[in-house]
Amino acid sequence: MKALGIKTIIYTDISKDGMMSGPNISATKEMIDKTGLNIIASGGISSLKDIENVSKTGAYGVIIGKALYNGSVNLGEVIKKYKG
Repeated sequence: MKALGIKTIIYTDISKDGMMSGPNISATKEMIDKTGLNIIASGGISSLKDIENVSKTGAYGVIIGKALYNGSVNLGEVIKKYKG
């Protein structure tokens, strides 16, 4: 993919998507390390702590879905913490 000019991909662990059980940190890190691409992690985010854990992998970004809808994650807090 990188050779084709792809720079960023979304990695969604579909076994975690919508489950509110936490993201697949090890698979996200492996994807980053093996591809050298900018990885946006998706699936399982349920808290600010989950976002912090994804951030530690070096992920380019994170997609927050259900956790926003049910109020488990406050978007204002996330923006405040990670605003560059």
